Amino acid sequence: MAEHEFERFLGVLSRLLKLSSKETAAVADEICDHLEERYSELIGRGVSRDDAVKRALDEFDDAGEFAAKLNQLVRQRTRRRIMTGALTTAAASALAILITTAFWPDQRLAGNGVAQTAAVQQSQPPATPDDIVYIDEGQFLPDWLRKRVEDDLKPQSITELKRFLQEFTGRIVGVDYTELKSLGLDPKVEISPTPAGAPLYVVLDRALQNVGGEDLDWLIDPDDGMLKITGREKVATIKFPLTVDVSPLLSRGLDMDGVIDLLQSQTTGPWHAVDGEGGVMTPLGSRITIMASRRIHLECQAVLAALAAKGKMVALSEPFSTKSIGEALKKEVSCDFQKTPLREALVDFTRQTGQHFVFDHRALQDAGIGLDGPVTLSIRKAPLGTALKLLWLAVAEEQGVEPKVVSKDGLLSVTSDEAEPMQQVYVLDVSDLVSQDDLPQLISLIFHATPGPWHDIDGDGGTIKEIPDARIIVRQDRRNLDQLVKLLDDHRAVAKQAVPVPAHDPNAIEVRYYRMTESQAQTLMSIIPKYVAANSWSVQFEDGSLPSMDTIAIPGVQGGGFFQVGGVPGEPQVVLGPKVMLVIRQTRKVHREIEKFLKDLSRKSGASFFDPVDGVNGGAGSLDGSGGGGLN
Repeated sequence: MAEHEFERFLGVLSRLLKLSSKETAAVADEICDHLEERYSELIGRGVSRDDAVKRALDEFDDAGEFAAKLNQLVRQRTRRRIMTGALTTAAASALAILITTAFWPDQRLAGNGVAQTAAVQQSQPPATPDDIVYIDEGQFLPDWLRKRVEDDLKPQSITELKRFLQEFTGRIVGVDYTELKSLGLDPKVEISPTPAGAPLYVVLDRALQNVGGEDLDWLIDPDDGMLKITGREKVATIKFPLTVDVSPLLSRGLDMDGVIDLLQSQTTGPWHAVDGEGGVMTPLGSRITIMASRRIHLECQAVLAALAAKGKMVALSEPFSTKSIGEALKKEVSCDFQKTPLREALVDFTRQTGQHFVFDHRALQDAGIGLDGPVTLSIRKAPLGTALKLLWLAVAEEQGVEPKVVSKDGLLSVTSDEAEPMQQVYVLDVSDLVSQDDLPQLISLIFHATPGPWHDIDGDGGTIKEIPDARIIVRQDRRNLDQLVKLLDDHRAVAKQAVPVPAHDPNAIEVRYYRMTESQAQTLMSIIPKYVAANSWSVQFEDGSLPSMDTIAIPGVQGGGFFQVGGVPGEPQVVLGPKVMLVIRQTRKVHREIEKFLKDLSRKSGASFFDPVDGVNGGAGSLDGSGGGGLN
């Protein structure tokens, strides 16, 4: 059994890897060795053969996620090794990282720093769902939309759904039949069976997905307060104003531009200021009026609520019922599927665990995954999470493509590995790790120690912003968020064992370096002493010297450097002149103020074309806050 299961896993993995045939074969051989070694070790401990196979496979992600991680790490390491010519080691080093991570829980690398970190971490109390504060967007909806629906919705026409909603809410409900007709939908088109046991707005979101091949949506008409059903794309175009108070953020050190940037970066948009179309934010005093769609309003309100919430971890856009998913994935299931349709197999798992599944029909169809396709799988008492991984392998063996599940609206949504990852927003209190001043260094660590992609490094992907009280707000997919949280927990575990070190002297003299054009350097040399710690530049240090700023020509740079100011890649770029190094000698405290000034200047001008030099005398601070040395 072990050989068959391992071969099936490796076969699916090999098809998903975006490597050369030689590299793919080497990766498969390496993983096979680790699986067989782990299997033999577990058998030697008295673990049954079936459980040993399941545990060995469970220590890897499912084949799709493992392949995605490896492909991502190979790309990152290839990108970072281009200048050194070490391209042939990219796949090997990426695989080594993932192999280490896969077997981390059992500390199989005893004796090195990684295993010691894991050992310390395991001695800490495990996180519980109560450690997370959940911000459900539904709290900003009317009470009648938050009323719980107990009974599942049976297949029914849109007209019948309208009658149900009117009876359930006691309100008039409208259907935009004109829009439905333009989408090619008949009023008699039926919704799919819809799990309930959730607030009405959640059940309605579920019911209106993939109705006759089209996604529908609902909104509350701002003029008459009527609940209306129409097309999803049309709902996204209907904008109305919402005014919010942001004085708590302004009173804690953020300026209005910073608040607007924060809201736009942590919501889906589109925003006119960022994307050229979409919602608009207009400030007045300590308030912002948001002209956008209903869903964007809810996202903005949830972000503001999360920023005001107290907790080490605040999760946005997750119904409170999401907490139950983790418990359901631990419940044991058994099965003996013999050419059983995938849909029926998942219904059987629901019967055993109470955990409902919904289907991303469009993504599954695009990937060629059929819900009626047969699967063959026998399991005796395995956790649902493990059973799903084995089930996806069985699907891939039959259909050549592996599905995956993601958490959505408190349910497990079955989708394809090619589907766009769903991003979520976390607010994380990191005050036990770093001070407010050192948040840029923590953000730099996260950028380089998680797979990404990150917008500030890769041009797309997740975002991180620093916020008051030594916290960060992160928008990323679940895989990256989980790894980010683990990274922070590792640092906390190691920090508890570390020898205390004296705090950095804010008056210590440091030299920092920034690459830029000569004209930029000359401008900054004249304005920084006026706007940053103006009284400090004429005060002597203890050695009798004064703070200073100088420029140094960068060897090997001929003529003008090309720097893109705004715009997008491929558009004409602007020649800004010869490139030089701006060298600033100041106290650590003033350097922090200079970094903030440059970051604000970059954000407000929309031109991030300064180039900091990392790792010299503590590192130069970058305009996006990602430069600098290690954690202090």
